Amino acid sequence: MIMSKCLLDGCGKEAKRKFCCTRHKYRYHNLKNPRGKFAHLNTRDMSDEEFYDATLHPFSSEALGQWDD
Repeated sequence: MIMSKCLLDGCGKEAKRKFCCTRHKYRYHNLKNPRGKFAHLNTRDMSDEEFYDATLHPFSSEALGQWDD
């Protein structure tokens, strides 16, 4: 049987198919899907402003509009 490497970035384990385990399969597809569960973690193609907005906690005072002047 031909072995290949897992397609998830940073894994590198040998896999019988495309992925070494189902966890990596789901993680890969969620990162590649723009509406996926983990799409906010894929920050490679974001501009600085998009990254800031994506990492801003929704309950922080800044996100709620409570600025300290």
